[in-house]
Amino acid sequence: MATYESRALEPNEAAQAVELWNRLTGGTFDPETMRRTRTLLVMTGSTDFSALVLEADEKMVGIATVRIVSHPVSGKRGDIEAFLVESSVTSKARAQFAKAAIQWLADRDAKTIVHLADADTGTDDAFWPSLGLTVDKVRWAITP
Repeated sequence: MATYESRALEPNEAAQAVELWNRLTGGTFDPETMRRTRTLLVMTGSTDFSALVLEADEKMVGIATVRIVSHPVSGKRGDIEAFLVESSVTSKARAQFAKAAIQWLADRDAKTIVHLADADTGTDDAFWPSLGLTVDKVRWAITP
């Protein structure tokens, strides 16, 4: 049985994290997307942005990016921008990883915590509500 640990990504792990991210999203990153994502992850650890990793027996098996967004009227909002885990990760470890992302945002005084999920995945229908998140908006988009 694997031992899971959630922690902040170290900047020198950005290339490894991008490879995982690319693999978990179907391997569609072109070289420019790989470069931009790696640059983004190197900036992790600021007061308003971080990348968290989930490890199983010291192997990276999940990544989450979290960001604080300040609004002059509504205050601070916490965004879980990316949340990707390998299918082999247990549901308990996945939930603990999500709670770590939520806690990172709460520790920075986020009044509202948001996670946008792709409508066609169907994987988050019960998962996020089980952690206390509720559907509050529907986003419509034009995509190429």
